[in-house]
Amino acid sequence: MKKLGICAVYTLTEEASSLKAITEKRPIAALPFASRYRLIDFALSNASEANISSLALFIGKSGRSIYDHIRSGKPWDLDSHISGGIFTFSQQFYKYSIGAELGFDRSFYEDLITFVKRSKTSHVFISGSQILATLDIKDIRDKHVESGKDITSVFSSQLGQLMNMYMVSVDFLMDLIDRAVEEDMYFEADDLIRHYLKYYEINTYVHQGYTANINSDRAYYQANMDMLEGDKFDGLFNNGVPIVTKEKHGAPTFYTDTAKVRTSLLATDCVIRGTVDHSLIFRRVDILEGATVKNSIIMQGSRIEEGAQVDYAILDKGVVVKAGQVIKGTPDNLVIVTKDTVPEMSY
Repeated sequence: MKKLGICAVYTLTEEASSLKAITEKRPIAALPFASRYRLIDFALSNASEANISSLALFIGKSGRSIYDHIRSGKPWDLDSHISGGIFTFSQQFYKYSIGAELGFDRSFYEDLITFVKRSKTSHVFISGSQILATLDIKDIRDKHVESGKDITSVFSSQLGQLMNMYMVSVDFLMDLIDRAVEEDMYFEADDLIRHYLKYYEINTYVHQGYTANINSDRAYYQANMDMLEGDKFDGLFNNGVPIVTKEKHGAPTFYTDTAKVRTSLLATDCVIRGTVDHSLIFRRVDILEGATVKNSIIMQGSRIEEGAQVDYAILDKGVVVKAGQVIKGTPDNLVIVTKDTVPEMSY
């Protein structure tokens, strides 16, 4: 008899049209968050805290940004050479296109079936990747077993909606895949569960902690800004699950006599000579004297030159805002500047 172990399946195939400017070359799960982390860190940390040793990531495109970040999975104790580990399955979008052209068959599910069977666990936690939360996956499994229901679906009390996270037994998932093949239905694991929810007995697990649904540029921006509020920061980072990320050694951020910083989060390796107000600043950002950054997210390696103004904006990695330039959006119309861009005009 299998022990009540858990494996995890995360689908990194969500797309949001308003996020395309910053997700063209990375999935939503790889988006930088809170000056230091990436969204995938929360899913991996949840799994690590639950002692999950086998975890699968199904990635829409090449997954280079994900591979570069997670490597062997060591920071999350997911680098087992004996059993388990992180297993990645990329190019899911290409797989869809081939299936649509040549016709789907059971092989569509082969990677999922093989991973789950080789995990040698009794239960599988299935989730998308755009919901940001810290969860007790073991407790979800325990409540699922106690309920005796077919599927446990996780519900956010904060959002008032299902979180696209599910707990099922391995045997149930195998039977569900058989049914889907018979009915000519082909989905990623989370969409598969969601499609068939109405046909089975459902147990609802209510998550009371901080939750964000990163399904738009506004939602991504707001979740970052929420981290400037102590209660929301604690609700995500001090909720019983230590949040771990890829380790990067860096010097402390340097503030000159001209620097003014209020209500902001700043990573290491920055040089601040100007003003930062209600913003999130990632690693190796230079903000020069007379420059002002307000209500904005400035990603790694960017540079804000003398006298420039940035307000209500998201600047991806390596953006240079020239001296005196103005990049200014509004709460309802954020300016998003793509990676490695040197804007030629003000916004």
